[in-house]
Amino acid sequence: MTLMNHRNKTVFYFLMIVSMFFWGASWISAKSIAEVPATVSAFWRFFLMFISFLPLLIAGKIPRHFQRAGLVYTLLAALALVFYNILFFWGLKAGYAGKHGVLTTTLNPLFTFVWAAVFRMRHGDWLAWSGLGIGFLGGIIQLLGDSLSLSAFLDPTGLYFVLSAAVYALLTVFGQLAQRTVHLFLFSVILYGMATLLILPLSAGDGALLLTRWGRDFWWNILFIALFVGTFATTMYFYATREIGAARASSFTFTIPVTVVVLSYLILGEQPQVTSLVGGALSLIAVAMIQHDPQNGYSTDNVDAGGKR
Repeated sequence: MTLMNHRNKTVFYFLMIVSMFFWGASWISAKSIAEVPATVSAFWRFFLMFISFLPLLIAGKIPRHFQRAGLVYTLLAALALVFYNILFFWGLKAGYAGKHGVLTTTLNPLFTFVWAAVFRMRHGDWLAWSGLGIGFLGGIIQLLGDSLSLSAFLDPTGLYFVLSAAVYALLTVFGQLAQRTVHLFLFSVILYGMATLLILPLSAGDGALLLTRWGRDFWWNILFIALFVGTFATTMYFYATREIGAARASSFTFTIPVTVVVLSYLILGEQPQVTSLVGGALSLIAVAMIQHDPQNGYSTDNVDAGGKR
C-alpha cells in the first residue's frame, strides 16, 4: 500500500469516528424533542436530508443511471428507514437515551451479520458465529436491567429498540446491495425522497406542515439530526458499506455506545446501568470476534459496476 493510500485510509477512518460521534449525539438530541410526534420528526429529517443532497447531485459529475434491481433495493431501504425512524423517535419518548442507545447500537452490527448471512453475502466462520451468540447474550443482559427481572426483559420499550436495531441492520444491507448499481449520492437522494413521500401522509395528519406549531428547540435539534447526523454521518456510513462491506462498516458503531453513555450522563443526567455496561461490553467483544472473520475484508463483492472501489 502506498503512502497516499495510507493517508486516505487514515482520513477515512477519522471521518468515520467523527460521524459515529455525531450519531451518538443524535440520541441526546432526539430525546430532547421526544414529545414531538415521531412521524413529524422523521418527516422533517428525511425532507431536509433530501434537500441537502440535491446540490451535491446537481453540481457534481454524478452518474444518474441505475438498474431496476438498484431501484428496488433503494425502495426497500426507504421502507426500512421509515420504520426505523418511527421506532427511534417513538421509543425515546418512553425510553432512555443512554440505556437504549447502548442496546440498539451494540445489537446493530450483530443483526447486520445475520442479515448478510440470510442474503448470502457472507456466511462467517465458527468464531464469528460464537461471537454472535455472545453478542445476543449481552443484549439479553441489557434488557434484564439492573433489577434482573423478567418484567424488565419483556418491557415493550426495550423490545422496540431491539426491533429498531434489526431494521437498521436490514437498511444497511439493502443500502450496500443498492449501491452496486447506484452512485452513493443518487442513492441518497432517491432514498430520502422516497422516505419523505412514504411518511408524508402520516406526518401531515400529525401537523408536520404547520411550521409555527413546533418551537425553536425542535428546529435546532432536527437540523442537527438531519444535516450533521444524517447528511454527513449517514453518508459516510453508506460510503463505508460500499468500500469495506456492511459488516465491517457496522463495526465503527462500537464508538457510539461510549458517546451515548457519556453524553446522556453529562447532558440528561441519566445514570449508567451496570447491566448496560456489562451487556454492552459483551456485545462489543462479540463485534470484535465477528470482525476477526477474514470474510469481513475487502472483496470483489464490494466492487461497483464500473469496476472501481
